[in-house]
Amino acid sequence: MKLRKSTKSEFGVGGEYGLNTKPAMNQLSERENSNFIEALLNDIVNKGEEGAVLIFLPGWNVIQLLFNFLKSHPVFSNESRFVILPLHSQLTGQE
Repeated sequence: MKLRKSTKSEFGVGGEYGLNTKPAMNQLSERENSNFIEALLNDIVNKGEEGAVLIFLPGWNVIQLLFNFLKSHPVFSNESRFVILPLHSQLTGQE
């Protein structure tokens, strides 16, 4: 697999990514992104991993969409197992 060095302006983080990663992610719709994140979270849960997951998203609208998606999800809406917190600079500490 060919790797290329990313810049902060491309991905928000430095590091190496496959040449097809950015174009593939840019082609996903918001619904497909939610499904992708859901699959990753399900994988973590199925492996029995404990701890926290921090998901970085590009803006408040996308954060809100994923938050609503997970809060209505048959697995992740279980508040005795999962705490879902939207974090953004627009939110106050109480929110």
